[in-house]
Amino acid sequence: MQRFKNILFVADNGPGQEQAFSRAMRLVRENCSELTVMDAVDDLAALLPYPLMEGIEFDQQKLIEERRNSLARLISEEAEKNPGVSTRVDVRVGRLFVEVIEAVLQNHHDLVMKAANADMGPLGRVLGSTDLKLLRKCPCPVWVVKQSDHKHFARILAAVDPDPNNPFAESLNTLILDLATSLAEMENSELDVVHAWGVHGEVVLRRGHLPPGTVDQVLDEMREAHQKEMDELLAPYASTRKNVHLVKEDAGDAITELAMKNNVDLIVMGTVGRSGVPGLIIGNTAEKVIHGIDCSVLAVKPAGFVSPVDA
Repeated sequence: MQRFKNILFVADNGPGQEQAFSRAMRLVRENCSELTVMDAVDDLAALLPYPLMEGIEFDQQKLIEERRNSLARLISEEAEKNPGVSTRVDVRVGRLFVEVIEAVLQNHHDLVMKAANADMGPLGRVLGSTDLKLLRKCPCPVWVVKQSDHKHFARILAAVDPDPNNPFAESLNTLILDLATSLAEMENSELDVVHAWGVHGEVVLRRGHLPPGTVDQVLDEMREAHQKEMDELLAPYASTRKNVHLVKEDAGDAITELAMKNNVDLIVMGTVGRSGVPGLIIGNTAEKVIHGIDCSVLAVKPAGFVSPVDA
């Protein structure tokens, strides 16, 4: 996997941080890329009401140096296992998710990695606010690593939505498949690819007193069209061993159910809805999946996505 060259690891002392960082270091080694380890500390001057600030001296620099030293220790513990990996430390002052996005925009990071903020229950119900805000607003791919007993991903799920008439969707699907197939090869994982489809207003159509078999004929034709689109999308990945799922169901439900049924360790998916509007924070399908899964997630956005957070 040779895609990511400038990785940003967010170290906020969450559970599973060491495991997530170990994975980040391995990815850096595999990609011959650079790694920045960052965190943000509180702005001490902003923690107290203005009237109480008079006469108080804040040692903001000491707080920054303490956190820098802590991150340096985190790096040194993994450096012995990954000699030659280039790393740097970046400690900023402010709200963590804002500082992360600004770092991405300023330094052109192509991947953000961090540990999920909890280690129990469905991922979406335990993700911290920083995790969710990064998944929604960060312009580059965000990989939230769920703490696990597994040292590698045994099963990866790629969720795609072929649409030949939408170049943004097609570029997003290609990115999802590139990442999923590369990671499956690197991790020696089983790979599932899922596309869920449906007919808007099917229930109404069936109650519309149409000639017998009309709706079923429409569904058969649509299924064939979706299968053709899926075949065309997957043609460049013909040599990759994979299980393909074409499911007539709500996309959020289908992805979540398949992930649970197959004990998926990582889902690779897009997080922007069909409209593709720059700055749109998250699509309905991604929101439903994130709040229902219990595994790691690698979320990507289409080219042209504009973060609502300015640098």
